[in-house]
Amino acid sequence: MVTFASTVFQVVEYRHKRYKKALARSPNIKGPGEDGTAVFLTAEEQAEADKLFAKETFNVIASNKVAMDRRIIDNRHREYAAVYCIVTSLQIR
Repeated sequence: MVTFASTVFQVVEYRHKRYKKALARSPNIKGPGEDGTAVFLTAEEQAEADKLFAKETFNVIASNKVAMDRRIIDNRHREYAAVYCIVTSLQIR
């Protein structure tokens, strides 16, 4: 039987695994969008991005250049970050 509590537990467990994987990621990786840096396009890429933007409503070219597991800067207020750290440090079975 699936309950709300079991679903929440599964979500927390999944996020905890992703968090641990992110911590293990090499800090030496540098690429477009890493640490929230801008993604720059060539003139040809920008022209293609402009054409696609009308259809997709986002910059597909820049999005494809950015790694799915890139690091981003944590801009949350310290109190919110502390709450998340407490939740993620709970013992996961």
